Amino acid sequence: PVEALTVAASYSYVDARDRSGGGTDGNRLPRRAANAVSVSADYLWAFGLSTGATLTMVGDSYDDTANTRRLDGYALAGLRASFPVGDHLEVYGRIDNLFDADYLLNNDIVFIGSPKTVAEKFAKAASEGLFNTFMGEFNFADLPEDDLLRSIRLFGEKVMPELRGFEPY
Repeated sequence: PVEALTVAASYSYVDARDRSGGGTDGNRLPRRAANAVSVSADYLWAFGLSTGATLTMVGDSYDDTANTRRLDGYALAGLRASFPVGDHLEVYGRIDNLFDADYLLNNDIVFIGSPKTVAEKFAKAASEGLFNTFMGEFNFADLPEDDLLRSIRLFGEKVMPELRGFEPY
């Protein structure tokens, strides 16, 4: 039945520009595309299972504040499903960036390497204005649990001390 299907679409235009008054004033901020469109569909099955998919297309952006290194736009596909297992609990799973994990690696959106390398990449990206808030996602692709826990430990014990006192702004 159509009542069980939900479809949504959105479009965003963001005029994210440097307004510092400096040499890059007026340039686009790094890794912030002007255009993005997203379409999603969700279906609630009669037996309680909910499934959904989202396709997001993001336009070109720049990798630097000088706007000299152009990054191609990209598309992301995601799947999700949930199933209630009681009145107050559900099992939920999702797959993000279904088809292109290499995009994240090739564009330094994921910081991988020795603790020193990760700290250097982190500081460089923050200094270039790529982010001002960090939320860590340490479970990447099919990383075994032992490696996941080791990554979290190394980040806390080795990377964070390298960044102590770092002030990008």
